[in-house]
Amino acid sequence: MLGERLKFARRAAGLRQADVAQAMGLSESGISEFERDRREPRAAQLSKLSKLYHRTVDFFLSDEPLHEDFVLWRCKP
Repeated sequence: MLGERLKFARRAAGLRQADVAQAMGLSESGISEFERDRREPRAAQLSKLSKLYHRTVDFFLSDEPLHEDFVLWRCKP
C-alpha cells in the first residue's frame, strides 16, 4: 500500500513527520493521513516526497513487497 511505502521511505531517510510536513508545507496530520492510507497525495506532492526521500515515484506505486535496506560486514569496521 502507498501509505506503508511512504512511512518506510520516511523512516529510511531518517526523517520525522514534522520534518516532512515543514518541507512539504503541510501539517503533520496530513503526512500521517498519507501514511495511514486515509488520504492519497496528489501527483505533485508524491513527486516532491520522492525527491525528499531519495526514491523514485515508481517505488511508491509498486506492488512488490518491501524489504529493509541493510549492510552486511565481513568484519567490524
